[in-house]
Amino acid sequence: MSLRAAVRSLAYRWGAMDLFHRTSHSECLTVVMFHRVLPGKERERMEADPLYTVTPELLLEIATFLKQNYAVIGIKDVISSLNRERPLPPRPVLVTFDDGWRDNLEWAMPALRGIPWVLFVAADAVSEPEYWWQEVLLWALRTGQASFGELWEAATPAGVESEGVVNRPDILALLIRYGDLAPDRRRTVLVPLETVLRSRCNKRHMLSTAELAALQKNGVSIGSHGASHLPFTIMTDPAGDLMRAMQWLRKLQGTPVLSFPHGRYNATVLRAARELACAAIFTSDPVLNPCPGGWLQSDLIGRVSMIPANVTDNAGRFAPDRLASQLYLRDVASPTGRAA
Repeated sequence: MSLRAAVRSLAYRWGAMDLFHRTSHSECLTVVMFHRVLPGKERERMEADPLYTVTPELLLEIATFLKQNYAVIGIKDVISSLNRERPLPPRPVLVTFDDGWRDNLEWAMPALRGIPWVLFVAADAVSEPEYWWQEVLLWALRTGQASFGELWEAATPAGVESEGVVNRPDILALLIRYGDLAPDRRRTVLVPLETVLRSRCNKRHMLSTAELAALQKNGVSIGSHGASHLPFTIMTDPAGDLMRAMQWLRKLQGTPVLSFPHGRYNATVLRAARELACAAIFTSDPVLNPCPGGWLQSDLIGRVSMIPANVTDNAGRFAPDRLASQLYLRDVASPTGRAA
């Protein structure tokens, strides 16, 4: 054990972290962010990204920790605070998920029984028949099925001379490149990779509209994660993507809240989101959100990503001291919602 880890463990065991949390964060909203939930063997079989995949057991342990150390709230409580209708309780925490993975229904919902949570859904992803093209692309890179250069060259539009591979692999640029392809052309390029993925995982990736409705009936709030799930800051028409996403959300009778795909936003994107009357806007900035007297000061709300390696020990077991340090030792955002 390193010296830093030993100090952290002692601070947690002696109650110093807890004291700091209770005295310093009584008027701060903490928001935690998850993506996928799969048992260990299922994650390996599906070759899901280990960085963004927690086991049901780990999710349950994190949820138990949150209930013991925070007042767990729902998205309606956040909106009520922003609207100055009802203040948040001391030490509030909100649980969120991004993307719209089907495993959220199968594994997250049972683990979070009795806990309100919000799922930010990428509208186009849940419309995919079985395999989300962005996951096919990222899976191919992650598992070595194709190199960045091969994927970049394969997406050269028909009739256009290839300009060669970009100097430095840029995953977001690659996603935009494939997002700009016509759907039929993109599918033609990716179908060989999808076939390999299908042979290893014959499960639908994303939730269906009916499954989203089932989640809503069980108390899960549905928000927007954009339409295409491409980064707003480098796409051609972010306002159009946002508009399409919010129209889809209204049809679903979801909650008018948004989280930025890939955590990317700027002043232009933020203005477009506010013009569409998003009640609350969530970032991936890992900060706590001030709410003096229970009143949130900004509609721009940071979140802390629950990465398994950051909350487990070297043997992969839940480590409450590590989770405590991940949550308690965060910076508090400025009144604008950005890091102070």
